Amino acid sequence: MLKEKMPVQLEIIDLSGRKTTLLQDTREAGWHEVVVDKTMMGGPGVYIYQLITPSGTERRKMVFQ
Repeated sequence: MLKEKMPVQLEIIDLSGRKTTLLQDTREAGWHEVVVDKTMMGGPGVYIYQLITPSGTERRKMVFQ
């Protein structure tokens, strides 16, 4: 959740280190949702997504089937 309006960047990284930027925008405070389409991915597997803001970077694991 964003506590205030700020620039955000959302990236997905596969386990070989390839990065795809899904979002690079300024977002309002609150909760946001991003739909990931399978055409954006290299196939099923484990990925890391990271949200980069001026407040810091959050990373989480995601399994895509």
